[in-house]
Amino acid sequence: MAACGEWIDLKALGTVGGLDLSKAKYFAIYRFGQNNYVSRVVVEYDPKQAGVNPDPAATPALQGEAPEFVVAGQELTLVSATEGAQITYQLAATDAENAENNWQGEAVTAASPVTVTVPAEAKPGMTFTVTATAAAEGFETSEAFTFSAPVVDAQLQTPAFNLADGAEVVSGTTLRITLPANAKGIRYTVNDGEEQTSGETVVMKVTEAMTVTAWAYGEAPFVESDKVTRTYTVEPALALWQNAVVPECFTEDEEDLKGPEAGFFIYTFEASKDNNVNYIYSGSFRPTDDENNFCMTAGKSVLYTANPAYINRIKIEGSTSAVYVLLSDEVVDAVTDDMMAENCTTGIRFRIGEDGIVNYGQWFDYTAINPSIAGKKYLSIYSCSGEALVSRIVVDYNSEITGIEGVEKEDGNVKIYSVNGVLMNSDKNLAPGVYVRTVNGKSVKFVVK
Repeated sequence: MAACGEWIDLKALGTVGGLDLSKAKYFAIYRFGQNNYVSRVVVEYDPKQAGVNPDPAATPALQGEAPEFVVAGQELTLVSATEGAQITYQLAATDAENAENNWQGEAVTAASPVTVTVPAEAKPGMTFTVTATAAAEGFETSEAFTFSAPVVDAQLQTPAFNLADGAEVVSGTTLRITLPANAKGIRYTVNDGEEQTSGETVVMKVTEAMTVTAWAYGEAPFVESDKVTRTYTVEPALALWQNAVVPECFTEDEEDLKGPEAGFFIYTFEASKDNNVNYIYSGSFRPTDDENNFCMTAGKSVLYTANPAYINRIKIEGSTSAVYVLLSDEVVDAVTDDMMAENCTTGIRFRIGEDGIVNYGQWFDYTAINPSIAGKKYLSIYSCSGEALVSRIVVDYNSEITGIEGVEKEDGNVKIYSVNGVLMNSDKNLAPGVYVRTVNGKSVKFVVK
């Protein structure tokens, strides 16, 4: 028999006195004789044999915040709140486009906490998955934990520029450099100057020839992007007999320029411009990509000259859908069915844009096509299909009042004075300021910027 305080393995006793103790559920301690005191009885039992269902171990979870993306080589930590838990986990990488690239690792068991590494087999574009359970002595196996996340390249993408490399732009054009996904910020230099840092979109004005180098940076596990360099030049100032029509000409109200997020406002603006020509824009008007544009809604918007003017050529800058230039004898202030028709009879019509007589950004010299067109003194611009976005229209004039070049061709009798009455020797290379041009007794004030 066992001494006091020693364990008695009832199952090991087998059958005693005809009783099968291995199956006994109850027992009693009896007192025989005198002075036999029992202070405590400790019982160890098999909970399953006793009909008791123990709690499961705490389900494993990621330590810290779950990442939105993962990269190959990135470490993640799994932990169970149950003391002494063992975690069994399995890693996998799946390719939704090609199942042949799928990969699955062997099940591994280790003590909590467990550090797992995103395998090299998890390529960008695939999905990484880890499944895990926890077990501990005296506990049932936990419920399964699953974590999945897209696999991305550890190297960040390069920042995006809104202006094409090598572009010649109008002075004051806005350059925007946008952060790529997962980047914390942008580092950049201008003309090899001091390195600058921004945690948001970089915005600057192009007022001179410049070279901009930019690259993205982020926090682990991401590494810096490659550097990207863009160069820009500024186009020469417009000649004194040229004029640029831009959306800002038609309103000084910034809210008008912004327009609604959905739908269009309808505007009719008049702007008295240099060269004695009023431009009127009637139709929808809104910005795109944070830049102001004429929004030419097909058949509903028209930009036209409301005063007679002799125009040598025009250059339309824009994108999306072509526009049409109509030269007419009468003012056209609305788009008619005839203007939309293939055989337009309202005037002489030309297509500007892709597959047009010229593309966006190219000079259209219609007087060189047919000299008789020069007699058409009204010019209208509109769209027949789709939504045309026009950012600027450059007009080259030749009239006895407005164009130095035109006047010189007629009689060469042109004089230019400063506002203080000092006669200038030439109209070339004038310093910025206000001047007065006289032709045959007529005077016109102009500004050189």
